[in-house]
Amino acid sequence: FYKMFGLPTGVGALLVRKEKLSVLRRKAFFGGTVEFVGVRLQTHVLKQGHAGFEDGTVDYLNIPAVEMGLRFLRKVGIRSVHDRVQALTGWLLHQLSSLRHSTGLPVARLYGPATLSRRGGTLALNFFTPHGHFVSHAVAQRVFAGSGISLRYGCFCNPGAFEAAVDLSPS
Repeated sequence: FYKMFGLPTGVGALLVRKEKLSVLRRKAFFGGTVEFVGVRLQTHVLKQGHAGFEDGTVDYLNIPAVEMGLRFLRKVGIRSVHDRVQALTGWLLHQLSSLRHSTGLPVARLYGPATLSRRGGTLALNFFTPHGHFVSHAVAQRVFAGSGISLRYGCFCNPGAFEAAVDLSPS
């Protein structure tokens, strides 16, 4: 729900039709999702149905945050949220694409559409030094944090896009 509310609630949801649940396969298991684990047998048996997908203990204390968030979205309207996200994304696209170091090289490289057409509210980008060298996600995060800016970083939500963006080859 954090992508809907803008803050981590600790609560998530998997919405799936009951008749399609049996099609889903997990390659790993987590606390509370298994009936049996055999280390020597190198096997595990997931719980049946939705219980096989409910990892760990439910965060009961934050369940009210979900209800409050849904009430807020109903009050302001999803269209208002969409319009605000689009406005902020457009502004940030423009600002980031126009930033230049004193050397004339771009501060950032943005991936995906250069305009709001066919673009959501998430910007994929990399930062570069004044001499064009890549700045790691961790370093960029520390620099931004030092200025009081929260930056969500990482590349494993969509590893294929990251590999294409940095022109990573199998060799």
